[in-house]
Amino acid sequence: MIFVVVATFACGVTYMWFAITGHAPPSGGTWAGLGFGIAAYALMLFAGLLAVRKRFPTWRIGRAQSWTRAHIWLGLLTLPLVLYHSAFRMGGELSVILMLLLLIVIASGAFGLILQNILPRSMLDRVPLEVSFENIPNFLSQRRRFADDLVGSVCGPVIEEHRQPIRANEFSGEGRSRGPQSQSDRDSGLLTGPALLHHAAVAKSMTIATEPAPGSERLLEFYQHQVRPFLLGEKHRRGNVHSMLETMFSQMYVVLAGDFHTVLDRLHEICEERRQIEVQQRLHRWLHGWLLVHVPLGLALLVLGAIHAIMSLRY
Repeated sequence: MIFVVVATFACGVTYMWFAITGHAPPSGGTWAGLGFGIAAYALMLFAGLLAVRKRFPTWRIGRAQSWTRAHIWLGLLTLPLVLYHSAFRMGGELSVILMLLLLIVIASGAFGLILQNILPRSMLDRVPLEVSFENIPNFLSQRRRFADDLVGSVCGPVIEEHRQPIRANEFSGEGRSRGPQSQSDRDSGLLTGPALLHHAAVAKSMTIATEPAPGSERLLEFYQHQVRPFLLGEKHRRGNVHSMLETMFSQMYVVLAGDFHTVLDRLHEICEERRQIEVQQRLHRWLHGWLLVHVPLGLALLVLGAIHAIMSLRY
């Protein structure tokens, strides 16, 4: 940061000196303006090398954190250098496009930096359940199968071709809570390591009932029309999903007999997990979605910058 501030000030003094002592400001056609342009493009190339450094993390060419800092601060330094290079004029169509691309790339990078400093803390508070993003589909499939078998153990087959009960080892290592389980975690039904083992033992011992238990019709209807579509992701209601789940299950606790409350408790836990996963997926999309703008436009900036340099020197 100090280097960027000093360099910006030094380049500004140099620009003012050439503007005062020369016949015109040091635009791209002067040696000073050309120097500013070369320095700006060199910094753009260096900023682009961060992607190469991340692709080969085993390369011992500086720490990744140092590369990221340099990418941020030296990337910001390109803006005043480009302004000095162009003498604060937009120029032709290609120059206008380059300036707009540079502004968008810098703005998207600043936006991503803000997100990376806010969202991880928000994810830690709002999503106590920790599942690696790549394992989310498998994790949700396992939970849905467990819910099918759980309801099927009292209501009979839930789907036409009911799967075999899931094995105990399918629960190992897929979901972890961050740290000890707090009271709020227990109240929300979050599964921690011991709870996962308990669910594994339950899954191992469950068998699908051949005949539905008396009074289980409402439970089966509730699961097929409310819970299972939610677990499949088919029903995405607007508003507060957490409040919606609490309302649905509160009503079913009143309607169903006490013998089915254990099943409701576990279904409630699974739905809460599904809700947390949805929050995690949404935050993950925000956390990485800005790269879909930043990276392609950054690459376009490098390519068009090279074309601009060749055209300027040749013509």
